[in-house]
Amino acid sequence: MTGTRVLLLTIDYAPQTGGQPRLVSSIVESTADLVAWRVVTAAPATSTEVGTDFTAQHVVRTSGFAGIAREAWRLRSWLTNSDDRLIVSGHVYLGWLAHLLGVLTRTRVSTLCYGRELVPAKLNQRLALLSLRRDHRVVTISSHSEHLLHRLGVSPEVTSWIGCELTPPAAFVSSEPSSRGNAIRLVAISRLAEGYKNLEIIMRATAVLVANGTVEHLTIVGEGPRRSALQHRIDQLGIQQHVTLAGHIANQELATVIAESDIGLFPSRDAPAEGGFEGFGIVVHELAAAGLPVVVGDAAGARDAADPAWATLIDPDDLRAWVAAIADLASNVELRQQRSLAAAEFGTRLDTSRTARTYLAALTGDGSIAPRTVDPDLAEI
Repeated sequence: MTGTRVLLLTIDYAPQTGGQPRLVSSIVESTADLVAWRVVTAAPATSTEVGTDFTAQHVVRTSGFAGIAREAWRLRSWLTNSDDRLIVSGHVYLGWLAHLLGVLTRTRVSTLCYGRELVPAKLNQRLALLSLRRDHRVVTISSHSEHLLHRLGVSPEVTSWIGCELTPPAAFVSSEPSSRGNAIRLVAISRLAEGYKNLEIIMRATAVLVANGTVEHLTIVGEGPRRSALQHRIDQLGIQQHVTLAGHIANQELATVIAESDIGLFPSRDAPAEGGFEGFGIVVHELAAAGLPVVVGDAAGARDAADPAWATLIDPDDLRAWVAAIADLASNVELRQQRSLAAAEFGTRLDTSRTARTYLAALTGDGSIAPRTVDPDLAEI
């Protein structure tokens, strides 16, 4: 028998963009020296996929629920060749499939949760969530999401939450703290999608602060189906010259936008009727790692991402609070520079490898996993 083997069933995986695929792939690839992984995912590859050697040996790509089930079944012999084995459901809607395979192979099952999927809108979603009560461990990314698990009847004895403290991409490089005392520049990074992203509030705050000379420009990086509606709102507010919907931009251009900004904004709110809430808010950490003080909506998982040393938490729907928080940072250069330095220092402590190991220990329920000394037979399926 070999060392620990873990079979991950997931919808999301690199090279998909976004917080979920980034977290899942980081857990796998950063702990490959500790356990033997196999990943079955519905996420397609691309011609420019990074980590081809690793994924060729460890990741099976398919399509749809039936494809995931078929490929997972094919891996049963590989899985059962170890006495120490685990199936991880990378999405709660794969939970019953994971448990069926777990029964057939006598393997324990753990689930990795994020947030919005824990607030079901349909009966089939509610039924899918019942599988969580059978899990060995359930790990999620914020205290808010863990609270939702408890409301669903999952025992606190098997749940835990771990922040997504991942090493930021190269575009988020800290620069010298801004010394501008007025006409500052703001930046937000968000999908232009669900209403809970709450981007209108920072547009309205910008309109107020442009009028009194406090803010020069707001750049919103990201793309999505609400672009036209948001642009219409910008036009209504008469701030076309002061707000840019930058869309998806290359890393070099993103680095330039961030370097030219003074304050980061993250306005998401907890609004299931508008598509959900933030499970965590990795962007909050990325903006901080770039040396920006960040004003954050005090809602859902984003409050776990914010550190009072460099972040200001405010009611996400309170326009006066947004205007006041931005104006305070704009007028108090010393405070802004202090928070900028604290944010940059925080960014240096973000460590994907350490975070991935913490997730693995939580999913297995073993806090003392040691590096495996013998690689499993990669050809064995």
